[in-house]
Amino acid sequence: MDARPWTGRVTMRVGVMNDHWPTGGGGEALALAFARAAARTDDVTLLGPAGGFDRNVLAERFGDDLSDLPYEALDAVPEGAFDLFVNMSFASGQPNLGARGILVCQFPMPLPLPDSALARLDARLRGDRDFAAVFGRGFQPLERLRWHATRWTDGEGELTIRRTPDGPRSVRLGLARLLPWPRGVDYLIEVDGREVAGGTLARPRRHLDAVLPHTVDVVLPPQSPRNVTLRLRSDTVVPHDLVHNGDHRTLGLPVASISHTTSTDHAMALLGRGVQRPPPFVDTYDEVVAISEFTRRWIRRRWRVDSSVVHPPVAPQTPGTKRRMILAVGRFITPGRGHAKKQLELVHAFGQLQLRGLDGWELHLVGGCRDVDVAYLEHVQRAAARLPVHVHVDAPAAELRRLYREAAISWHATGLGEDPETHPERLEHFGIATVEAMSAGAVPLVYAGGGSTETVVHGRSGYHFHSIAELVELTEMLVADPERRDHLAHQARARAAQFGAEQFEDATARLLDRHRSSPPASR
Repeated sequence: MDARPWTGRVTMRVGVMNDHWPTGGGGEALALAFARAAARTDDVTLLGPAGGFDRNVLAERFGDDLSDLPYEALDAVPEGAFDLFVNMSFASGQPNLGARGILVCQFPMPLPLPDSALARLDARLRGDRDFAAVFGRGFQPLERLRWHATRWTDGEGELTIRRTPDGPRSVRLGLARLLPWPRGVDYLIEVDGREVAGGTLARPRRHLDAVLPHTVDVVLPPQSPRNVTLRLRSDTVVPHDLVHNGDHRTLGLPVASISHTTSTDHAMALLGRGVQRPPPFVDTYDEVVAISEFTRRWIRRRWRVDSSVVHPPVAPQTPGTKRRMILAVGRFITPGRGHAKKQLELVHAFGQLQLRGLDGWELHLVGGCRDVDVAYLEHVQRAAARLPVHVHVDAPAAELRRLYREAAISWHATGLGEDPETHPERLEHFGIATVEAMSAGAVPLVYAGGGSTETVVHGRSGYHFHSIAELVELTEMLVADPERRDHLAHQARARAAQFGAEQFEDATARLLDRHRSSPPASR
């Protein structure tokens, strides 16, 4: 990439970009904190979507009216308009538009394969125009399953094979062996209503078995019309019924590839798709910054890029008189769809505590909810209806501060039931809400994975749990031992102070100075 003109000014013009300003979540709080820290020495402009955002809403949420920070629509910004362009938007593929650029990464999301690539798979890789497969009824949306781009059936998935008159007479289906249930799954394959193949998809016994799929060759009728319908029938399972991870989808067969290549070509194609490389936009930035060591490790693993770590700043909360209250803060997100906080599992855990004799305690769930997740929120509310559980949707900042003051224990279950190798993005990346609760003296119990294990020191400032059963046992221990709870609360406040605004501003100043002192290198 060619070097852009460098103004050489001591005071830089800095553009801080975020695609999600209107949501006012943790990522936006981080972007605003960075903008405030940079504005101490430089000219800062907020960048984002053309519609902008309601400053009054963010002022109430963040306690900052933003009136002194100008805003520009990103699509109106010419390349090179800023001395320093800072991308602070989650899962953004926006290239650098400044003379220098910093990409602040909350987590390196995998690059999704487009549907057209998935539909053709190996045939497209070979440039074969005589063959294509189209997913019909009974298939779940595309997802990445470790080494495979996969679509699950719901027990009866339909595939349409399109071919030219001179096209293939057989196809090879590749089924991923990464199954959520402990035994294999039986399946049958029909072609135009006639059973032609069947078998059992077994769990992998060796590492290579998980990388290479279970293959099934299906012979197509020689005199069939151009379009041939394959129906994949199988047993099904609901993952939540097995591991209580909140995934209520009905899953049958994981289809990872459709081809008519040789086995060698097929294996090489799969191995090639499993190698992660930096997305092209990453190379336009001069530096990548991670928000935690957990994120830094995955940036290196997925993008093969080194990064530095700057932890987000956490606004300290004021401790108050504690009540018999457990608090969980986080958006209501449908499990399996994104960065889910697992509130339904927390309600079930609290129900178990009630059955075991817990009396006089309450569970409070606080978080926003988008339209797409309303059904999940309603599910949580129904489960909580007969328990001393209170659900606060889009609570005002003052109400959240009051709950922080009064909570004695904090729960955080992001990542519970998820495979950290398959979906590491579903674990907590840092955990601002947990640190806020710690600063108010709530003893944290957090899932033992992701960024939460960096902020909470197990046995010193809180505890890590691996399952609902362990969460229940740790909670009972804290309830029964107020003296230990008070000691851990004191330690939690001291630990939270290490992630304050002063540390963040110092780290931001050092980061800015690195880019102020030298012109951009040719990229």
